[in-house]
Amino acid sequence: MFLSYLKGNINSYIKSRNIALPLLILSKSCGIMILRTKIRTSQKRKEAFTMKEITKDMKIGELLDADRTLAPYFIEMGMHCLGCPSARNETVAQACMVHGVNADELVAKLNAHIARMLDLSPRMAMAARMVRPGSVAADIGTDHAYLPASLILNGICPRALACDLRKGPLSNAAKTVAAYGLEGKITLRLSDGFDEIEPFEADDLIICGMGGTLMTELVSRAYWLKDPAKRLILQPQSHAEDIRSYLIHNGFKILYEDACTDSGKLYCAMAVEFTGEEQEFSAAYPYTGELRNAANPRQRNI
Repeated sequence: MFLSYLKGNINSYIKSRNIALPLLILSKSCGIMILRTKIRTSQKRKEAFTMKEITKDMKIGELLDADRTLAPYFIEMGMHCLGCPSARNETVAQACMVHGVNADELVAKLNAHIARMLDLSPRMAMAARMVRPGSVAADIGTDHAYLPASLILNGICPRALACDLRKGPLSNAAKTVAAYGLEGKITLRLSDGFDEIEPFEADDLIICGMGGTLMTELVSRAYWLKDPAKRLILQPQSHAEDIRSYLIHNGFKILYEDACTDSGKLYCAMAVEFTGEEQEFSAAYPYTGELRNAANPRQRNI
């Protein structure tokens, strides 16, 4: 009865508020599956994420939506309000004309930048977008170290740690590091979760591809993550309700969430920081996550 009530009320809430729901990951142990998913993505946004070459006729907003790591190139030429509608609607050529920059040279730099990008899967790219520019990242369960390599190649992070519990994945990671010449920037570390990481070594801690239950265990063991200067970026494969419940009851704040489809499956990711304050949420929150208003994505609805 409770499940029917929960489903009915959430769906009514979605319809009444015009919400674009990033994700509803619900507990299999409770016999609940995904109730409803609605991701509104424009065709232009889809094209932007698969673009192979930047031209002068592309709008700056479309470029930044596809890859925020392009922002420093526009800031360097004097564009300091990249979120303004007027700036977002300018083409590269128009912006260069206004700021006295050679458009062909800028386009060459932008294309050289995207050429260095690793082809991350959608779920890993989603997590990468949550990493703070300038931070030192630690990727837990790194496997091939594609994520930390991408963060460095794209100028997001100056250095990174690539950590894994097993030697096999670290061997794969070493090949990636060597292939991109990142030996001095990525440190390989055999570690069970955060166990072999010193608190001062990383600012942004990333876990992708683990279940929410295992994530909860790893995070709870690392006391030093309860530091407002640290950021957790978590992309649970399943049981997202477990990690959400732990976070909100142990002084962590989920800043925002995102969702994507990858190989036909739906994934969420969350950016988290410690505040020391326990927050009040509805009983549905661990299962639904952050419901966002389609008209105003920054507006929280739960």
